[in-house]
Amino acid sequence: MPARVCVLGPVELLAADGTTVVLAPRVRRLLAALAAHAGGVSSADRLAGIVWGDDLPDHLGNAVQTLISRLRRAIRGAGGGPEVLTHPEGYALRVTAESLDASAFRGLLSRARATAVAEDRVAVLIEALGLWRGDAYGLLADEGFVREEAVALTELRAGAVADLAEAELAAGQPSTAQERLTVLIVDRPYDERPVVLLMRCLDVSGRTGEALAVYADLRRRLRDDLGLEPSPGAAAAQRALLRTGSSPRTIGLPPVTEVLGRGADERALAALLATARLVTVLGPGGIGKTTLANRVARQVADGYADGVVVSELARLEPGDDLAAAICTVLQLPVGRAGPRSQLFDRFRAQEVLLVLDNCEHLAVEIADLVDRLLAECPGLRVLATSRVALRLSAEHVLRLGPLAPGAAAELFRRRARRRQPDFATADDVVEELCRRLDGLPLAVELAASRVDVISPAELLERWSWHQSVLRGGPGGDPRHRSLAALIDWSYLRLAPEAQRVFEAVSVFAGEFSLGDATDLLTRLGETSDPGWSLATLVDSSMVARAPATGRLQLLETVREYGRTRLAARPDEEAVHAAHATLYADRAVAGRAELYGPGHPREVRRLLAAVDELRAAFGWAVEHRPELVSRIAGGAVLLVEHALLGEAVGWAELVLAHPDPPRDPWVVAVAAAGARFTSHLPRAAALADEAIVLAGADASCLAYGLAVRADVALFAGELSTVLECRDRVTELVTAHPEVVGTAQMMECTALLARRYGGGTVPLGEVVQLRVAAERAGRASVADWARYVEGELLLSDDPSRAYGVLDDALGRARASGDEYLTGVTLVSAASAAHRSGRLDVARRLFAEVIRHWRLRGDLTHQWTTLRNVVQVLRADQRADALVLAAALLVTERGAAGYGDDAALLTVTARRLSEELGAAARDRLTDGRGLRDEQVIDFALHALAAPPDSTQLSR
Repeated sequence: MPARVCVLGPVELLAADGTTVVLAPRVRRLLAALAAHAGGVSSADRLAGIVWGDDLPDHLGNAVQTLISRLRRAIRGAGGGPEVLTHPEGYALRVTAESLDASAFRGLLSRARATAVAEDRVAVLIEALGLWRGDAYGLLADEGFVREEAVALTELRAGAVADLAEAELAAGQPSTAQERLTVLIVDRPYDERPVVLLMRCLDVSGRTGEALAVYADLRRRLRDDLGLEPSPGAAAAQRALLRTGSSPRTIGLPPVTEVLGRGADERALAALLATARLVTVLGPGGIGKTTLANRVARQVADGYADGVVVSELARLEPGDDLAAAICTVLQLPVGRAGPRSQLFDRFRAQEVLLVLDNCEHLAVEIADLVDRLLAECPGLRVLATSRVALRLSAEHVLRLGPLAPGAAAELFRRRARRRQPDFATADDVVEELCRRLDGLPLAVELAASRVDVISPAELLERWSWHQSVLRGGPGGDPRHRSLAALIDWSYLRLAPEAQRVFEAVSVFAGEFSLGDATDLLTRLGETSDPGWSLATLVDSSMVARAPATGRLQLLETVREYGRTRLAARPDEEAVHAAHATLYADRAVAGRAELYGPGHPREVRRLLAAVDELRAAFGWAVEHRPELVSRIAGGAVLLVEHALLGEAVGWAELVLAHPDPPRDPWVVAVAAAGARFTSHLPRAAALADEAIVLAGADASCLAYGLAVRADVALFAGELSTVLECRDRVTELVTAHPEVVGTAQMMECTALLARRYGGGTVPLGEVVQLRVAAERAGRASVADWARYVEGELLLSDDPSRAYGVLDDALGRARASGDEYLTGVTLVSAASAAHRSGRLDVARRLFAEVIRHWRLRGDLTHQWTTLRNVVQVLRADQRADALVLAAALLVTERGAAGYGDDAALLTVTARRLSEELGAAARDRLTDGRGLRDEQVIDFALHALAAPPDSTQLSR
């Protein structure tokens, strides 16, 4: 890997090992000038003017040559790759896609636009946009020598974001595309393409009314700001929406899916929903229950004032909290009252259709929850899909039968052409095959997916030869036996060792790698070659590759079949135990890298394994309680780095059980979660308990102290921060494994000293960052960069913004959600203080959504206190409403010390300035609930400046 010039963010030279090469400011400007004109020749005079400005050296040619030599030495020391060439007219930088990130970005864009499959295009565009670490050329972007190239790259980036959203929409991911487009429109309010794409996303999600409102906002901006009208293309998109009518908001409802031969079933289901409060679509696996339910839900959505909510339950296990799963879909914070209370409060006053998909394995739990919901929420209707009835008195059942022969044959042909574009087989052969498949859509699709391996005629021939086996699969329903028989056909062709591997890997809950499977099989004492067995399984369609990641996965029906086979083995419990132990061990091993050199690697591994950790935890709760604490206590990285609320939930579940002794790591994880949900007294108490329980476990003791220091920082208890720091520092000599935690606590202590009014020399944090970088502790170094920007914020906001922009790029690149959030807040504040008001508004809106998505109220209130100051100048009424909402005592959002004092003073002065109107504004603010406060702030930030109207 060569050295790499990076301009998609602050200008940097990265060594072959990925570390940043320190460049003198003039060498860095020289590199930027050459990179912006890569491949072209720049004269010595031009480069001298860029580097020295008006203060040119006496011997200009020699000075430039000396600087060129320094740059060449830096590149060679970094591993070579980019070349600085000398020409008679000057100098040129020769680069490739490997050695200049801008070239790599352009190459990936060309590749994406030549890729026909939407899912593949998504993957390429995500890779391309992942190269960006901030604004092109960072703080140099406005300088004349790079401005044209920076603008061009920025335009390409915006186009790539729109391309990605369009590809995600085509791939059936409208919600992801919608979030991406919303951010793009804030940055580019006059660009019509993202607006039209967002209109399509909203319309596909059944939110046509919102799509029309998006168009109206575009038209207003163009008219008021530019004196223009939308283009004919945008106007045509609006007219198309007007013809389709408007639909209410939907949550979790996928795009319309192609369905053949289900018209009568759609009409029957719609008629049932018109009169019944609970309808269950029944049928065997693979018959199309989910598709039918989603299509009809979209068709009837206009009849529900509060829309449609879809909760897919296939990955839940018996005993999982159903109410919590539905709250996750709704993005409802659980809060102190618990998920059931939140869910009932949400639906009690709403007219909504709740779709519960794949209920058969949770029928008893779902029946209990639905019975209560229907009793207490008069406007609620429920549509369920299941293989078994819920057996409630309010239940009406629609039994789904096979596809008609013509529809099944047409489905086979369409799916076969996806696999083999020139597919052509006699109609009677296809119809006979579909007849033998009993017209089950999944069975038809599975057979069609094999046409590049075995033709329909060959499959029919083998079917006849194996007729007795194909009719002898498990299950009482003949159609179920036929679907199982289709899977049997592949299973029975496998060698015995491949069959064993298939049964074992069916224990995985989601995607898995070859390494995951190998680790599992090794624990089971399997001696066969797992690579060969898995290749065989992929070839026989028993295991598939996920298009987006390339990892392995089993279709839900195939996984169920595998688990049925596994259940017949005497070592079934051993397989589940091996899986649970494997992921408990991985969680504990990942924890050992907290703030160490392996921290980023372990975060990636654990994030990819969340489905498996969830499944392992659920199984262990019932069968191996000794593993439960290891999994919950091993989830530290998922909490600290990814802000994964589910991992906190595991710890809380363990602590709620009265029998086992309290594990210090589990208590510490629960404390970490509580500090993000504005429950600071409970967080402090749990952290104190973890510190006491840690005993000789120095790593746990250090982490408990780190959480306690964080809580103290939020609460303004600055002396406690320093005491915790000192205790961890004392541990380092005897326990070098806690050095990373000690360095993180030093970051916290520096902030505490600064927030306490003290002077903190910038050299202290720089020294800390360099030490972390040299030790390979990238996560600590990234936090130190953020602290450096925070220390600069009050005295030099422009300089702080540059440092924070760099820190933000690194946080995003590493996926550190905690660091990303706090850095966004500080970068937004720096932009505000340095006069970049539009940037500040955009960043504040982004971070508000960031905290909301992750359920972090502690940092949300900190953010909104800053937003009050942004609105203070031009939107006084909005600022007063927001300040009043934050000063409500029960909310605990006013902060401590200087923060609380500033908020109080601001509210008082705004009240004096607004006079008689202030009373209504104060009442409005005090009456807002938490979610309404957040919505209000977002609306206020999106409003045009100079507005004194109340944003609703």
